[in-house]
Amino acid sequence: MMSDNIKDKVNNEEQDLRASEEEMGLDDSRAFPLSISPSYVNDWDTSAAFRELYQNWKDAILESFGLDRLEFQPTYEEQDDYISVIVPDVSSPGDCSRALGFIKYEKAEGRMIIAKACAQLPPESLQFGHSSKRKNTNLAGCHGEGLKLAALVMSRHGYSVNIDASNAHWNFSLKESGFYCQFWPFRGDNASSETDPAIDMAQLRSRTDRDVTVVIEASVGKQDKIPLALFHAWLRVSLDIRRFSYPTRIVETNAGDLIFDSDFCGQLYLKGMALPASFCELKPYKLGYNFPRGKVNRDRQILVDSHEEADLVRQIWEAAFQNHKQLLLPIYIDLLRNSPDAPDVGFAKHLLEKPTRTLIWKHLLDETEGRHFYYSEASSAQVSPLRAILLLIYINEIAQSIGMIRDVLKKEPRRLPGALWDLLRSASPIRTAEEEQIHCFKNSDLCIPPDTHFSWTIQRAIQACLTVFPQWKHITVHFVRSESIPMDVFYDSQPGILKVNQRWLHFDSTHGNTRCRDFTPNETSDHQGFFFCNHVIEDLLRTALPSLLGPPFGRKALENALLRKIRNILRFMPHNIKVMTTAMVGGLMITWEDNETQSVRNYTAPRCLYHVILHDENCPHGRTQLLHGAAGML
Repeated sequence: MMSDNIKDKVNNEEQDLRASEEEMGLDDSRAFPLSISPSYVNDWDTSAAFRELYQNWKDAILESFGLDRLEFQPTYEEQDDYISVIVPDVSSPGDCSRALGFIKYEKAEGRMIIAKACAQLPPESLQFGHSSKRKNTNLAGCHGEGLKLAALVMSRHGYSVNIDASNAHWNFSLKESGFYCQFWPFRGDNASSETDPAIDMAQLRSRTDRDVTVVIEASVGKQDKIPLALFHAWLRVSLDIRRFSYPTRIVETNAGDLIFDSDFCGQLYLKGMALPASFCELKPYKLGYNFPRGKVNRDRQILVDSHEEADLVRQIWEAAFQNHKQLLLPIYIDLLRNSPDAPDVGFAKHLLEKPTRTLIWKHLLDETEGRHFYYSEASSAQVSPLRAILLLIYINEIAQSIGMIRDVLKKEPRRLPGALWDLLRSASPIRTAEEEQIHCFKNSDLCIPPDTHFSWTIQRAIQACLTVFPQWKHITVHFVRSESIPMDVFYDSQPGILKVNQRWLHFDSTHGNTRCRDFTPNETSDHQGFFFCNHVIEDLLRTALPSLLGPPFGRKALENALLRKIRNILRFMPHNIKVMTTAMVGGLMITWEDNETQSVRNYTAPRCLYHVILHDENCPHGRTQLLHGAAGML
């Protein structure tokens, strides 16, 4: 509610104004020229002029009544004979009988009235460059010339501009000799009939001694009224007006506003006032933005600092995430993915705070549900600008990344644009496929293998399989603890170590619910027991081959050839080897079993040769040897 302090302030200002008028020689009616060329801002239209008037009106209300920008909520109403835009008194929420200012359009007369309660207009306001707003960052005006320029442009387009304020009448006129202001001191007796200014404003009334009222109408002798369509166009320079220009889909924050309405796409506003241009006209914004601060050029078309503009956009998004994370994060990430060059996100890589980058990464992880692995066409393959010219090499390296994700990590690859990948690399644990392997296995400890025939056979067999191939015979296999390792294998080529997840040493974990036999082998520590699961050895080798072969991944023909060779050897790998004496003096009988079928054995019996090597019990190599002599058999 308007307090007695404001009324006292108005009375004090009236006394100061009378002194100023006498000092400037304005105590009597007179016309004096304004130091503005009639052709100044020649490209401004009446909408630009109204913008200055509206801005001054809004700033005066914000300053006089100490409003925050979000508390300024003018409301549009249309009646049969007039249209009003009324700023409600925020100290009396819901009370329509009180207001702080109004704009009124009279349909029959084609006249517009702008009024602000409890304000004064000092004579020095006519001085070019004068402004009382420079140090108030909550106000849109700053150049100190808006009122004069608005009057000039309106006069140039055939409209009369009159102001009633501070017990005076002001009238602007454009003549051949220049631009003039006519000043008449007002000596009325309004003060004797004091009324509540808030009630007057709500009823679209103003007083010359207390308020500032601007009237725009057709000039004397001219019939050009303000058309209704033009008045509506004027109102659209502002974002504030509820029920008219205010968006239906907007997220307001202390850092500015994010606008989703399709009619506002690509539109920028500064403190609710439209900025007709931006630094990004060639690549327009996907959404609309209302900045709470910023410095504009003298034509009020654009922010003068492109970096400031980009950072303001960043601040709006980050502030909006605080209360609307679930709604806005998918939209922002979609912009990063599909419109990385749009100015909405064009500087995100350089400006986004680390917590926001982490928030984006967590959202992307939730999207995958553990089934996908992200890669970057540019970054994951480490493509330099020079190499990127060679398209064939570039495509090949991308294929390698995809192949490793599928064959080694056992996940589906999901592409991220290079800009989004680079943004996340600086502040989140996003990794390439190779880096993911290293990360998972780098601190892994050796496990204690189960003391079972299954475990013992797997350990010896996989090491023997590698020894078959000369290029891998130097490799040592380490089975590691797997509590936090989702992958099966990792080959560290520098020391020549193949790290294998310990799950491969357990019958249950390698078979799951799908058993290879109708019975479960007895998990005993007898190293001479039966082994029926050559397929596990093949599966483990198949899993390890992409890491062992290295890029390019996806060489299925080579992998299949290697596996066929191992499969053929595994069929004859002996189990349950026994040595017994015979009735013959010095005779020994050696028996063993393998996994070849009896039908194959019967078919190949005439041509089947067996090679048996006997070792002394104290032979140092007999128990550790992996291959059967020069035959290269397991």
